[in-house]
Amino acid sequence: MPNTTLRLFVAEDSPLIRQRLRALLGSVEGLTFVGEADTSAGAVAGIAESRADVAIVDLGLREGNGLAVLRGMQGGPAVAIVLSNHVSAPIRRQCLAAGAAYVFDKSNEFTLLPATLRALADARGTAAH
Repeated sequence: MPNTTLRLFVAEDSPLIRQRLRALLGSVEGLTFVGEADTSAGAVAGIAESRADVAIVDLGLREGNGLAVLRGMQGGPAVAIVLSNHVSAPIRRQCLAAGAAYVFDKSNEFTLLPATLRALADARGTAAH
């Protein structure tokens, strides 16, 4: 029987952005928020402990940074989506090299998240619509 839930972890230092993500993604069927952290160490541990399928990762965290989270996720099953205000072409390349599957700019690509998560869910055979 296929998995029916896409488990999402959020690594973001801003409570306001975390709220905005919950509001934007809360209507995506089959998506479950399994945890959040505002530090790189907390994110790496939380992603592993929650057995997240997907992690949305900000580059700027309260302690550490998103690149450390990406490195900590390498070899694990979770798909990394970077969502940051700091997405120049060199940073985008650095994130992809560190293991991110997607890199989005908060200022103009925030709304791409629902469709991206739906596509990931479809690829996994879950019901995130």
